[in-house]
Amino acid sequence: MARIQESLGPTVDSAGSWSLFKSDFKKLIGRAERPPALWADRAKTETMLFSDAHATPYEYAVHIGEEKLKLGVNGGTFGRIKSVNPHIQQAYRNHPSSFLVQMSCKPAGGPAAEASARTLQEAGINIPVYAARSTVVTAEDTLLGIYRDLAILAPPGTPTGSEHHWVEYKPRPKTENPPGE
Repeated sequence: MARIQESLGPTVDSAGSWSLFKSDFKKLIGRAERPPALWADRAKTETMLFSDAHATPYEYAVHIGEEKLKLGVNGGTFGRIKSVNPHIQQAYRNHPSSFLVQMSCKPAGGPAAEASARTLQEAGINIPVYAARSTVVTAEDTLLGIYRDLAILAPPGTPTGSEHHWVEYKPRPKTENPPGE
């Protein structure tokens, strides 16, 4: 199951940026650009929640049981799994104006990310969700248990702007009378 972590201060970057590596994987060192993240303004005042799971444009990988059976699930199922996760529920109760950054590779390249975000929002965790169109790489401080950097791998010539690599799934407006009432 995805590991969720509340932000413990500036876990991605105090300016809300991310790294863009325009190079092949063998030449990553020293080739990162740091454009502002789509969530840069939000990161100054709101709590970032993170979801960490392997993904493709069509599914997420979840681990089940003590033997860590790996299972691929569609975005809607992944959203349901996240919506009942006690860590996400508690983080949302503590920080209802938070937002979620999916640290997953390429779910916004297909239907997985949108289905996951919409299902999570419809289940009552109505927060913005950010997902990547490209391969995501993270650097984790294992001593503190926090993420220190978030990067996208992109081939040379790829546009730099966040909007080319990240998608925001905004929550639907809250209504006074939810459907069915």
